[in-house]
Amino acid sequence: MDVHEGLIEEQDPIQALYMLGMEVTPEAVQGAINYLDPELPTSLQDAEVVLGFASLGAQLHSTTEEWSEVLSRAEKVYQNRLYRSGSQNS
Repeated sequence: MDVHEGLIEEQDPIQALYMLGMEVTPEAVQGAINYLDPELPTSLQDAEVVLGFASLGAQLHSTTEEWSEVLSRAEKVYQNRLYRSGSQNS
């Protein structure tokens, strides 16, 4: 592990995605998915950020099955948060 990876691991997983930028990894996105808390008021926005990075990774590595799986998970989490936010506003 290099110093850059060590600094990223110490960050909030969503902030780590921003630090990684175009070098985002499936593991980093999955870590952010696991970190999402549906009870936080920022849950929908956080899920949208994670979905954006998952989409980026899937576009950059379109032939990788791992990215396809992570993107699918991120989409499901986002849809769940979107549904929950709509239910709470009703």
